[in-house]
Amino acid sequence: MKSARVDPRDVWFEVDPAAFRVYFWNPPTSSRAGWLSDEWRLDETRDVAEVLAWANETSSGRLFVLYAEQLEKGHVTLVRLAGEDPVPTKSSTTPSKA
Repeated sequence: MKSARVDPRDVWFEVDPAAFRVYFWNPPTSSRAGWLSDEWRLDETRDVAEVLAWANETSSGRLFVLYAEQLEKGHVTLVRLAGEDPVPTKSSTTPSKA
């Protein structure tokens, strides 16, 4: 991890997430199976801490990924906030542990 001080005046605008998404991952049950995900959308939340607490309570020990959801020109954009996708896509960045 790298850290650096920032100038808060360089922010053009700030938005609250429209919602959050939590994807719970169930591992393969055999060598011929793949990971299965259980996807949830949460809105009307207080903040990310509330969502993270819900995800931890609901996970039953499963891996999960927490995303902030934003709408951009009619398309959903997800920003990963916590967790690791066990099946990264070509468009995702290198996963890191939450």
